[in-house]
Amino acid sequence: MNKILTVLLVIVLCSACNKKSNNTTDRIKAFENQITMSNISRDSILKFSKILLEDYKKSDNTEKITKIYTMLLQNIDIKDSSNLLDTIYAFGNKLEKMKYDSLAIRIYCKLLNEKPNYKMNKKYKYILEYLKSNDRELYATKIIKEILPSINRKSIKVYLYLNLIDIYINMNLLELASEYCTKAITDIGSNPGILFRYGEISYKQAQTAFSGKKYSIALFYIHKTIKAGLPESIIDDSYLLKGKIYIQQNLYKQAKTAFSKVIELHPYLQGNVVKEARNYLNQIEDKEL
Repeated sequence: MNKILTVLLVIVLCSACNKKSNNTTDRIKAFENQITMSNISRDSILKFSKILLEDYKKSDNTEKITKIYTMLLQNIDIKDSSNLLDTIYAFGNKLEKMKYDSLAIRIYCKLLNEKPNYKMNKKYKYILEYLKSNDRELYATKIIKEILPSINRKSIKVYLYLNLIDIYINMNLLELASEYCTKAITDIGSNPGILFRYGEISYKQAQTAFSGKKYSIALFYIHKTIKAGLPESIIDDSYLLKGKIYIQQNLYKQAKTAFSKVIELHPYLQGNVVKEARNYLNQIEDKEL
């Protein structure tokens, strides 16, 4: 049965390839229909794809070559075909050099989707920058999350985590951003860039909760900010907000400690944050009197 199907497919493809109209859409469709048949062998699929690729390469039809390669990646198990993967990757490189960015990205992303362990370290920046600049941030997050488990180099992991976190921050998905800060810290340890974002996100969440009069939640997030220790520029603001939260909870002793910490962080007693903390301290002392 397989032999009959193979012969029929060769006839269909050869016929399509020899049409005077040179209808590439018909040839692609014929190929696509056949590779979805479960009883077509892997070798047959590769043989038929070779026929089409040779024809498209003669006419330098990069879009159709891209289509064939992405279909191959999606429809057959080529885990043992490292040469084919390398060929597809090399074609992506060629497209990139030719400035056919959309086609190159299609090749690279399909490779990463289907074969996340394939080493493309030098291409991650190119891929992510393209996706972000073309409003495909969520797709970029999908790519990052798929390839992170296969990355061993710490510097690349940091780069990927930072991109993932920044995308979620820009989309105002702070819970997800915070979640991946935590995952990054667990995975790669304390990194200044990750801690900076972790503290910044937590502070924003604390402010939102405080504005909504959810004081226990605000306190939870402010503790996360202070624990992160970064960015240093908001640590004094964090203690100030912490004091305000305690005042709303009528915990004046704890509030006094928080406001005193603000002043301790500013030995020269300058700035609006210090002035506000001192005003609150005066109010607390009046209440104690």
